[in-house]
Amino acid sequence: MSKTLKIIVYVVLVLVLIAGIGLIVKFTDGLSGDFKTFYLTINGEDIMSNGKDYVFDYENPFEVEVHYVFEKITNANKGYFVKVVPTKIEGEDFDFTINGEAYSFQAEEDLTAGFDIVKGSNSFNIKPKGETLSILQAVYLEKEVSIDGQPNYNNMYTLIVTSYNGQASVTICFTFSDGVQDIVFDKENITF
Repeated sequence: MSKTLKIIVYVVLVLVLIAGIGLIVKFTDGLSGDFKTFYLTINGEDIMSNGKDYVFDYENPFEVEVHYVFEKITNANKGYFVKVVPTKIEGEDFDFTINGEAYSFQAEEDLTAGFDIVKGSNSFNIKPKGETLSILQAVYLEKEVSIDGQPNYNNMYTLIVTSYNGQASVTICFTFSDGVQDIVFDKENITF
């Protein structure tokens, strides 16, 4: 083997080794956990285990892509499960009533019925059925639900996406922003 060919072979081996190390670092969350074979992508960002501080608006559904690391090699679509629960944050809990009886929001175990979820084979869209009161009314159909005000705090909801076999899951804490509702111009202060 010529010297040039040996150098090319060594360079290729080093590049393959670097790429392998990079993949291990990526799929172990910076070497801080086990190798992840299941992850999500939101707005181009890969989420291996947990994500927080996501803010979405009420009107537009947000898309979540679901990935299995070896899905391209095995060419198998294995499926996934989606659930929404309240995020437990000390000092942020509030009470709501069902048929006049008080309940703690953060004690709720499943708010999924309060969201429209459109699942595809490897992605889904999720959108709330309105603000907090509407979400709770969708969960407790045919019951009288009420809240004082419209509570909304950072990371109010947790999205849990679980692999087909239940062995891996990714959680994302998020909240909703009202966005811009109205723009009002004060005629007396407009200058041309």
